Amino acid sequence: MSSVTILNILSTIIFMVIGLGIAIAGAMANDSGKGGIFTNTFQFISLSYPVVYLLGVISSIAILYSDIDNKKEIAIGLSSINLIWLFILGLLFFVALIAEKYDDIRRQRQWEEEINNQIKPYLIHLPHCGTMLPEEYLDDYYLNQEKLNENIYQYADLYTDELFQDLMDRFGGVKNDYSRLFFDPERFYDDKQEKMSQLGLGWFYTKAILEEVPLRSLKNKEIIAKYYHAHHQALNEKTQEKLDLYGECTIIDCHSFSNERYWFHDQNMELPDICIGYDEDHVDIKLVEYIKEIFDGYHIEINKPYSGSLVPSNYYNKNKNVKSVMIEINKKLYLKSNNIDKNNDFDVMVFKFELLKDALIFHKNYDMR
Repeated sequence: MSSVTILNILSTIIFMVIGLGIAIAGAMANDSGKGGIFTNTFQFISLSYPVVYLLGVISSIAILYSDIDNKKEIAIGLSSINLIWLFILGLLFFVALIAEKYDDIRRQRQWEEEINNQIKPYLIHLPHCGTMLPEEYLDDYYLNQEKLNENIYQYADLYTDELFQDLMDRFGGVKNDYSRLFFDPERFYDDKQEKMSQLGLGWFYTKAILEEVPLRSLKNKEIIAKYYHAHHQALNEKTQEKLDLYGECTIIDCHSFSNERYWFHDQNMELPDICIGYDEDHVDIKLVEYIKEIFDGYHIEINKPYSGSLVPSNYYNKNKNVKSVMIEINKKLYLKSNNIDKNNDFDVMVFKFELLKDALIFHKNYDMR
């Protein structure tokens, strides 16, 4: 009888220590709503373990005090049932852990596949982040190297390629590595269409930025035009790729602007933190709303001080399935006052555009536009 008693005491201790934990875990699994073999196993353990324990102990005691033959052996066997069951459940629990891990891997792969297959009609355009000037054209410029570099870096949309990198990696796009003082892809090629050409700031700048002085000669203008056309050819081709895949394409035109006003600007205009520009005939208004939501709390203006947004030349006023929205960021939000060095809020701006990427992926995929 002592061996049966010892088994009963041992099983009671195990029940009190483990059983309560199993019951709590089972209840938590039930409340999680997760489902699956892992949760079902928890629930099964929490329900069956106390029942098996009670049956084993009560049966062994009842048999022990009965008049049947071999009652001691039978009682020991019945008393051991809950320990055997605990071993079986432990093995089942171990199998459940392996199955759950496998299920996590399967779900992760399925999730990644779903993300990769999500609709992505967006195309990133980075026209002004570049600072390069081909060496063979340096002699065309009238400014000395120091003044030329100052004009290049002050007027470049510095680091916008880093700010929008997450969007570029996700959706693809076209980036101009050349300085806008070499050619400006955001201007119309036909000077008659481009109002800034009257100031010497068409696609081919003839005036400097920081001062109203001559910038360069015209001798290589026709050669440099090839760079301009190559940029727009790439933009048109990538737009067509998006149209072929998704039946639509939305350009996200990425810019920044100085908080200082140049000689050709309205000196009295109040500058916002964020400017969103678009053409009424080519606007993706939901994208505008996403940008406004992400930059809630910032001073946002629509088409002020800059208006419109680039639409690739093959589709401008021809295909309304091609949309375009311009994002202009005041440099004070991510650069120090010299407009060259990053400030402490640079990563905040990067994070904002990561949020925009997520919004575009999930809202578009689940038809929440």
